[in-house]
Amino acid sequence: MKRRAFTLLELLTVIAITAVLLTIITIPLIQSFNIVRAAQGFADAQDRGRTLIDRIVAEVSNAAYVRDNSGIKGNVRIEVPTIVTADAANNTYVRVYLENAKLDIVYPAQGDPTPAPGGGLIDPDTGKVDPTLRAPKGDINLPTATGFKLVRYFIGLKNPLGGTAANPVAGRYVNPYEGVLMSRAAQPDNLFLLYRAEVNLREYDNAQSAWVINRELFDLDNDGTATPAELNTALDDPEFFMLRNEDPLAARVAKARRINAWLRRSRVLTEFSRYDMIMAPYDPRTRQVERYTDPLDGILKPRIISLVQFTPNRVDNEPMSGATAVRSGEETENAGKVGPDSYATDFGNWGSSFVRLRPSGYRDVNGILVSPWVVHEPWISTNPYLIGRERVVGGIVQGTSIYNYTAGNELTAGTELFDITEYLNSRDFDRVQPLPSGAGNLYYYPFSWAIRQAGNRTGNALVNTPNLRNDFIPFVPDPKQGKIVASFNITEVGNGSVLPPAGSDNRPQQACGDPLEPGRDTTLPATAPTTRYTDPMSDPANTASQINQRFNILWNDWASLAPTLEKSLYCKRFVDLRVVPNLDGEPSPLDPRTGYLRACIVPGSEVVIGPDQVDGPNYGQPIRYTRVSTSDNVGPNQYFINYVNQPEPNWGALGFTVPGNIFDPTFYQDSGATQARFVSQVLQPRYRAGYLELNSRPGEPLPVGNISVTYRFQFTEPNDVIEVDYDSRQLMNVLLTIRNFPQSSPTMAPTQQNITLKGQANVRNMLR
Repeated sequence: MKRRAFTLLELLTVIAITAVLLTIITIPLIQSFNIVRAAQGFADAQDRGRTLIDRIVAEVSNAAYVRDNSGIKGNVRIEVPTIVTADAANNTYVRVYLENAKLDIVYPAQGDPTPAPGGGLIDPDTGKVDPTLRAPKGDINLPTATGFKLVRYFIGLKNPLGGTAANPVAGRYVNPYEGVLMSRAAQPDNLFLLYRAEVNLREYDNAQSAWVINRELFDLDNDGTATPAELNTALDDPEFFMLRNEDPLAARVAKARRINAWLRRSRVLTEFSRYDMIMAPYDPRTRQVERYTDPLDGILKPRIISLVQFTPNRVDNEPMSGATAVRSGEETENAGKVGPDSYATDFGNWGSSFVRLRPSGYRDVNGILVSPWVVHEPWISTNPYLIGRERVVGGIVQGTSIYNYTAGNELTAGTELFDITEYLNSRDFDRVQPLPSGAGNLYYYPFSWAIRQAGNRTGNALVNTPNLRNDFIPFVPDPKQGKIVASFNITEVGNGSVLPPAGSDNRPQQACGDPLEPGRDTTLPATAPTTRYTDPMSDPANTASQINQRFNILWNDWASLAPTLEKSLYCKRFVDLRVVPNLDGEPSPLDPRTGYLRACIVPGSEVVIGPDQVDGPNYGQPIRYTRVSTSDNVGPNQYFINYVNQPEPNWGALGFTVPGNIFDPTFYQDSGATQARFVSQVLQPRYRAGYLELNSRPGEPLPVGNISVTYRFQFTEPNDVIEVDYDSRQLMNVLLTIRNFPQSSPTMAPTQQNITLKGQANVRNMLR
């Protein structure tokens, strides 16, 4: 039987039909696989994102402190390709910053940090000494304080290092899936991942039997030890996880050692592969990446976005609440004039703060001076106000200062008055520094130093301009606690040219003089009763003046000086703190001639030391005096003080010839034998801030010794308004985008899946 075969035409027809059928069936099948894989990638990214957000929020909430991550401190520097080639190894790489891509959380102290007698720490789980334990562990210590543990979230390469241990090189970013920053290729990926590192800031060294800064991570100069300065530098370093190939070999080896130490203490929170935590915006039509010219180096670079953002919560124009100025038991005359010396916001842990202090003015809208005891009108829009902001020079932040602002751009306009950064530096560090010329030492008195440093840049505008002095209200922000402190210690005032006497802190003091009663004092000048009060011995501002002798002169000559005034009510032993200079001769901020119009004393801040006036074994020995709230009857070892200016009598109506500006707080007459001088030096101090009255019974002179006084002075008043803009790291926002490449083959079309989630955490254990 003869068999027939298929003809060629039949075979071609069958093949064509089969190809059409396979196309109809296979393409939808493959597309369905892609859709399923994309859905799986989306679900996986969503699940991963929610887990990460919950974890980060929980850790921030339980922290004791969140380190400042504003500006460069929260940035991470990375290297990415800028010229796309087929071979990733031949790409040209540039360095860019990822903003807000790093967050440091300091945990509360926990466990017992006390080492065992033989060295080493005790493991609370076993109750035995564990020589491998480098930091205490256990329950959180209360009250809450910062501990030894720091948790860092950051973005870094999966493989940050290449080469060998002897010759390390920087790892390179490889993204074979997207084809935007580099061509697609069948190479293993090396993407940027989200890490969580848990490290000890300090560790116990058994050999030294001491706590030392973690040398593996923070020994920047490779000398075997780490200092606090190295710790702060390392924590703020945006390149802590990046190697520079141009560095010398020894530096690269040491840096690679520190990077490996970070890697050993880190966990990847995303997946090791197919998850990328950076994104380059591009034009989908041309697939060209957005580029910009870096102002720091002038290089054209791709714009890179970090897919995790740790940003503090922004608060704008929050009015600060003032603390209670006068509490029960600290009642004082004219208490309505006493303003708070500290102000607080709802949240602490500030970053990028900008303060506006709008004062109640001493002058009305017509520029007329208001009497100093009047509660002044609130600030109005035409008045100047004070600004606390960063001082930027050539685009670089040099510190923080206070400016007098009238008009223009708040970020750049105004006259600098007070250097806050220099104040803090001179207060917190060794205040004795050698002069640049080598001619001895300069002693840093923080308040005076801050004014002097600002004055060096403005031609001493504050000192030389009365209106600026009248409006001057210095303050110092405390970003950690979310406060502003508007008072200063009198011991922070000095000229700095000489060291204070041994055992003294430069506080003002005045000699008591000889303990003689008025009728028995033979040391008084033998001059006319109407002019003897002008003798240096009787001048409250003269360093040669003595309290007993000044009182005795006034008591003996009162009938010639003020016959219309009751002597027992107006003739007092007193110290006028306005005109008593500090020990090195620096005038008081209260001085009406050279000081500041708004200066007054913080209620309850004074400490008055004088000789014991009570007969007994301690007679004449220095003791602390006790304050009384009225001047009616100040007894032994007591004092009365004016914190603010008080209402004054009409001196003209009392029969004194005085000038029209006698009530001007800047008026003080210290020359001539006139009634105006008598009123200014003897009578008027009783109604001015800084008046310190002592036991004024004629038969009870002060023992030999000195009256020394420390106090805090402030410039704020009840009607002053303080507003602040700030980023609060007590309330942190976390914006997380998971970017997943779920396909199994680089030849398939990109099916990346993105999911963005947001969380907010309040630091519950925040140290305030």
